[in-house]
Amino acid sequence: MRPRILLALAIPAVLACESGLLPQPQPEVEGTFVLDVTDGPAVFQRTSLRIMLLADTLRFKSDGTAVRSGRTHYDHDTFRDTTLNTTAPYRHHTEGMRIELEYVCPPNALCSGPPHLWGAISGKAAVLHAAEDPRATLRYRRISEEVGPY
Repeated sequence: MRPRILLALAIPAVLACESGLLPQPQPEVEGTFVLDVTDGPAVFQRTSLRIMLLADTLRFKSDGTAVRSGRTHYDHDTFRDTTLNTTAPYRHHTEGMRIELEYVCPPNALCSGPPHLWGAISGKAAVLHAAEDPRATLRYRRISEEVGPY
């Protein structure tokens, strides 16, 4: 009789492990990450628009908020080239090593649905993809465990 009881108790535990029902370890997200541009700027290409991320910084807080700031160059076939400095609020959510970031859309603005950035994050690095061009890979490295000023 005892082997059946042990088997009955063991099967749900094994199934829970295999199905991911147990809590997954969460990476330490809080801190500042900068885009690694050692191989040149990240480039997103659309039909008549080329977007180059010259610099990009992600500052994550432990409360699920983040700020993305950077310098982006827009090269358009018919309009004047433009370089902009931007700062935008985000929300982030982690599940295991996966992270998703959602741009906080201003009231009455037309924004695409989330996620806007997604990928994997670890203690020292993040590898993300952006909605602008999901084929492009953005590699960030942690420069500080502190968030710093927004």
